[in-house]
Amino acid sequence: MITQPPRRPSAFARPARAPKPAPTGRTRGFLGRSVTVKRPGARPLTMSMTTVVLVLAVIVIVLGAPLYNLANSLHEQHRASVELAQARAEKTELTTELNRWSDPDYISAQARERLGYVKPGETRYKVVDPGPGYLTREAKDDAGSDRPWFLALADSAAAADKAGQQQEDVTTSRRGTPAEGATEVPTKEGK
Repeated sequence: MITQPPRRPSAFARPARAPKPAPTGRTRGFLGRSVTVKRPGARPLTMSMTTVVLVLAVIVIVLGAPLYNLANSLHEQHRASVELAQARAEKTELTTELNRWSDPDYISAQARERLGYVKPGETRYKVVDPGPGYLTREAKDDAGSDRPWFLALADSAAAADKAGQQQEDVTTSRRGTPAEGATEVPTKEGK
């Protein structure tokens, strides 16, 4: 019998595959097709899934910039319409004020109020609010004083100096001796 020598594996030969593991379970999928649930470690993406993901990515990239520009232009249009409405409101307000200034009665009322003008033959009275306690204060008659103002000022300064000196004497007398019933705190030297 003629025996042939063993074959050498060629460089282009496929390597032997490991046997496929048994599926862990079958479930019913979309349109009644059975779907095989694979064990962890198996290739999760197939070629068709990769293609779908790439197509979706291209669609997002291609449509993303125009949608972003559209959103920005809508935002700018809204901001411009708000500014336009504010400008129109300001215009109507200014037009109303301009029409008021064309009225001679309004001009004379503003001159009286702002500048204090009066018409010939009128007397202007200005009422000053004296404050809430003006009725309770005693009226002082400074006009009947016989003394000159500078002597009154000198007497006021002397009275203030005397009051300050009395206050100083009171504070030094308090510091000098401890109060009755108080105990002295021992110092570091006294230990």
